[in-house]
Amino acid sequence: MKMKKRLLSILLSLVLVLGLVPGMSLTAYAAPAETLLTTIRPTGQTTYSETTSGVVTVSHNNTNYDGSGRYGWQWDNAGTLTVSGYEEYTITKVIFKQWDYDPFTDSSAPFELHFDNGRCLENFQMNGVASIEVYGYANKAAQTITAADVTATYGDTDKKISSTTNGNGAISYAVKDGSAEYIDVNSSTGALTIKKVGTATVVVTAAETDTYVQATKEVTVTITKAAATPATITANNRTYDGTDKPLVNVTGKATGGEMKYALGTNATTAPDASAYTTDIPTKTDAGTYYVWYKVVGDDNHTDSEPACVTVTIEEQKQSQDEGDDTQQNPDGTKTVTKENADGKTISVTNYSKTDEQISQFVFKKANGTKLDLKNVNSKSLKTVVVPATVKANGKTYKVTRIRKGFLKNCKQATKVDIGKNINTIDKNAFNYGKKVKIVVIRGKLKKVGKGAFKNTKKNVIIKVQTNAKNFENNKKLLEKSGLPKNATVKRVKNKK
Repeated sequence: MKMKKRLLSILLSLVLVLGLVPGMSLTAYAAPAETLLTTIRPTGQTTYSETTSGVVTVSHNNTNYDGSGRYGWQWDNAGTLTVSGYEEYTITKVIFKQWDYDPFTDSSAPFELHFDNGRCLENFQMNGVASIEVYGYANKAAQTITAADVTATYGDTDKKISSTTNGNGAISYAVKDGSAEYIDVNSSTGALTIKKVGTATVVVTAAETDTYVQATKEVTVTITKAAATPATITANNRTYDGTDKPLVNVTGKATGGEMKYALGTNATTAPDASAYTTDIPTKTDAGTYYVWYKVVGDDNHTDSEPACVTVTIEEQKQSQDEGDDTQQNPDGTKTVTKENADGKTISVTNYSKTDEQISQFVFKKANGTKLDLKNVNSKSLKTVVVPATVKANGKTYKVTRIRKGFLKNCKQATKVDIGKNINTIDKNAFNYGKKVKIVVIRGKLKKVGKGAFKNTKKNVIIKVQTNAKNFENNKKLLEKSGLPKNATVKRVKNKK
């Protein structure tokens, strides 16, 4: 009993000290009040178990039993009576009584009476026990915390620890010593902040309550590497000019590591890891080159998969053939019209002042002197003007039809001005015209294929520059073909 009081005094002192530390709080629970748990009255048994309330077990070796209730169990010779508490209870004292003799109170374990020659050594008046009063309190129940380990990827922002308890203690979370470099945790919600790849531990605590003792559980948080993301790499295609230049253009920066490059022999087999450097490859001579690139990940990222860009340095353009129809334009540019060797197509190529190709229109011969616009080739042309006629080798052709996907190689086009002789626009003609927002139609249409304009801008404006009668005809054909949702078809009067 003295030891219990001393321990209680130490605990109370600790509570007072912690309460004085700034930023700390502690909820103290007083020891449960001592109550009468059960009263045992002897029976004829030699061993008694408190089966009704599950509080104590009484063991003894008495020789006599008085069923009147006055003397109870009695001893004629040496013997012992022991009261043992169940695990769920704390026994504070036991009072042993016999008839109207003075009772004996035992306030510390083991709770026992000892007999010799028919007398109780603790109370010489007694030679037995007629009743046993057991005092104490029920112990608090244990809490069990249920919480699963967590696996996260570096960069995740939605990870948390979810936990429950079978008791009623408030749950809180704390990072275990040695884990702070990897994570932070919200003490009330369990939400995780990922800081570094590795393994960390969070301690989950269910607080002590009036009926439950405090419980803790450790949860393992495993943080794996995220995938690194490369910068945007595009081919620096050009015409040979005798200078050494980078083969690729780099836009933006890599995420999670360092960009590295290597020249390969083809576009399918990546070079060995040792071939990669931080230098962007450069070349002077004309040819085809395969530039491989990847991100070498840092401590928190894995390497990106190698990728390849094919780059072409074209040979310098030679002067046009003597048979070509070359037109020198007032601004210093020129247009070359050529009937191709296949005898089936005619190309019209526009060159800059420095003889660099700006655009090329390829027409396919149809019946008689009619041409179909097959495709337009240009990486930068924004306004495409479809001519009404093309003159080649002294013959004048009418351009009457636009073929499917004619902008496949001219994806920067935003405006298409269609010549007056065009009367047929094929199905899916503008398949690659995602940036086209203005179309001008100058002639009377006979046929517009299904979905001809469906891949232009949703709010494309189609200007019909004809008389009123042809406008109504064209509008019906255009709308029947299936225009984008917010397309507008309007008439524009011919300029005189």
